[in-house]
Amino acid sequence: GPRQLLHFIESAPRDFELTFHVVGQQFRQQPKEFAQIYSLLRERGWLGKWGFIEDPSKYQNLLADCHVVLSTALHDFQGLAVLQAVAAGCVPIVPRRLAYPEWFGEDGCYPDDAQPGIALLSQYYWRVAQQQTLPPPDVLNLSWQNMRSQYKTALDLSDD
Repeated sequence: GPRQLLHFIESAPRDFELTFHVVGQQFRQQPKEFAQIYSLLRERGWLGKWGFIEDPSKYQNLLADCHVVLSTALHDFQGLAVLQAVAAGCVPIVPRRLAYPEWFGEDGCYPDDAQPGIALLSQYYWRVAQQQTLPPPDVLNLSWQNMRSQYKTALDLSDD
């Protein structure tokens, strides 16, 4: 959640060249950590897009320009936002809970505290600096084109 994200940002080495985009629907009641996260990102020069992006094509373009998708989710409705980012080319750094290990394997997953996520992010940037690109996991098997017939069969409730 927000506390883990705040800890993640506070712990990240200041010499990283980062741009954080914190995007998604915002609600009236927000955890107090979001104000701290916003201020800290702005102070460090790491603040990218913030808030909800209504235009789907602008959101998709933002994902296509990103390298990593970070999740600190305690609860996620199927992890669709993370899957969408990975399908756009982002390398996932996600908690070792929910469905993430099943989709992406254990390598990109960190234990429940945020500190190992820092190590994964550091490793990712070290590889980039060494020009060893880290490809995102292949999630094509979860695409509509591949799943359509399975969904059609599963949802066919006719009595014929």
